[in-house]
Amino acid sequence: MSKSWAANDCQAAFLCYILCNHIGVRFRKPEMYLHSLEIRNFRKISRLTVPFSPGLNILLGENNVGKTTIVEALRTLLSNLDEAPVRICVDDLHDASQAKASFRFIFKALTVDQASEFMSAVTLEQDGTFAAAFAVEFEAPDRTGRLKVRRYCGEQDTAPLTTEMSEQLRSVYMPPLRDASRNLKPGTRSLLARLLQRVATEPGLEHCNQILELVDAQLDGAQPIVATREAISSRYNEMLGAQLTQQLHLKLSPQDIAKVTSRLAILADGFEIERNGLGYNNLIYMAAVLGELALADEVAYRCLVVEEPEAHLHPQLQSVLLTYLQAEISRNTQQHVQLFVTTHSPHFAALAQLDCLVRVNERFRTHTAFPLKQASLSVPQKRKLQRYLDITRADLFFARGVILVEGAAERALLPAIAESLGVNLRHGGITVVSTDGLNFDCFQPLFGELAIPIRLATLTDRDPPDIPFPELGQEATTSAAAASSLAMDETFRKTFIGVKTLEYDLALQSAENRRLMLDALSVLHPQISADLQRHVDAQPDNTSAARCLFQGMFERPNSTRNVSKGAFAQELADKIRQQPGRFTAPAYIREAIDWVRIPPPPLNPVPPAPPVVAGAVAVAP
Repeated sequence: MSKSWAANDCQAAFLCYILCNHIGVRFRKPEMYLHSLEIRNFRKISRLTVPFSPGLNILLGENNVGKTTIVEALRTLLSNLDEAPVRICVDDLHDASQAKASFRFIFKALTVDQASEFMSAVTLEQDGTFAAAFAVEFEAPDRTGRLKVRRYCGEQDTAPLTTEMSEQLRSVYMPPLRDASRNLKPGTRSLLARLLQRVATEPGLEHCNQILELVDAQLDGAQPIVATREAISSRYNEMLGAQLTQQLHLKLSPQDIAKVTSRLAILADGFEIERNGLGYNNLIYMAAVLGELALADEVAYRCLVVEEPEAHLHPQLQSVLLTYLQAEISRNTQQHVQLFVTTHSPHFAALAQLDCLVRVNERFRTHTAFPLKQASLSVPQKRKLQRYLDITRADLFFARGVILVEGAAERALLPAIAESLGVNLRHGGITVVSTDGLNFDCFQPLFGELAIPIRLATLTDRDPPDIPFPELGQEATTSAAAASSLAMDETFRKTFIGVKTLEYDLALQSAENRRLMLDALSVLHPQISADLQRHVDAQPDNTSAARCLFQGMFERPNSTRNVSKGAFAQELADKIRQQPGRFTAPAYIREAIDWVRIPPPPLNPVPPAPPVVAGAVAVAP
């Protein structure tokens, strides 16, 4: 539990902290960062707490799930003086009957100097570090519906947040539809002018002023300058006469570099910034912002908020940017900058460190924000997941439902099988992820009641050790791998197990399935298909025919001549789409598709109201 302090207690704690450092006791180097944000009654969100990491935070999720709402909530406290403040009106309230939206910010790991800036907001953590709490409330609408803003600090939200405190919280916001070239244009308060003032030394500024004097001295005798000066002076002297006239000079610029910075402009490969590509301009602007923020040593906290940094960037540049951002936050610099990013890019999701990702989700008007660093993954599992998360698999972070399968064959066939059942998985927001074998263990913990609350269906083979080729509907022993997956089942996770393996199960369903499979095989291997057709037709029963077809493709005497499962699955998927009426889907696949499409239950279901009995008072059980 944290402990609120009176002013005398704070001073005593600071003195103790400084004394310990003086006598040699060293504390963990703190880096002030936003630890969590609580949002209440704002736009789509009724109530949500978003946990953050000290460095890079990437907010993921499907469209219209509330990522921009979180960004706007951040800006209610962390707005920049150069930006328009966030305004909230009655229409922005999630529930207008409550007439108030509120936001609570918890910062942690403050240094002694930082804590002294926010004395009335400071609390002491169990690990001996300082935290600070701030609150922003919008309420009491005026006649136009705009809500008045009030800012407080401290655990009880009783002390007012002063202007001096607010100025210690520096933020730069980059909206999704941004014009980076406009922000890089010359001006008295341009980003380039501010950056130059931060990086310049006094001797450096003086040297620039001397160069400006030399430039003007050289230009003073040039013909265009002399002619222009004389054209003005002759008439000016004639107008005022010898007694009142003034000596005129022409200067191209003030002899003060601080004033010349308003004309400072960037050229990229010799081109003006307006003629440069949008993607590169975004990267230039972001580099300049990070440079200026990192040097803002007059403030206690600094952050950069970027919506959709992938805008205008092709995949390679997206990976370059993400690699740089991750390296930037890992550097051991004194001026720490926290980054908040929203994205729809699977490139960002796949290449980012897992601990940076936060999945935002909404179901039944209830929002959750799950940081992947809290997933129940062992270190080996986390390393394996990081290894397997490519751009295709990262699609799962934006899905409404996920189906895990063992390999490329299942991934190619499942959408076609679903279509034969009248289901379009993409239209339902359901993605199919191949784990390249039985690597379910590193994906399953991402989903669940205490993780990402969407349905996860796992399709796996039974591979019965006791019966090599079971009959349709025959009970058989489940393999250890399938049993391990079953043990992970809970409200949002469920495992569906086949009879043997996918291809055998397909052949076992019906003679029509086997004909479709042989038609698909004939595209790849016409002779093998023709030979197998004769052998399959000669079998005495359904199970024998399925076994014959399976072994004839995937257990041939010479294993190097086995049919490629991936290529075969692609051809079979085409055949199923062409003739869906001939195909019968295995029961476990039908059940998995039906289950994953059902909206998951609410996280906190409301108990049913007690029955009303006429003439009596109903009592809840």
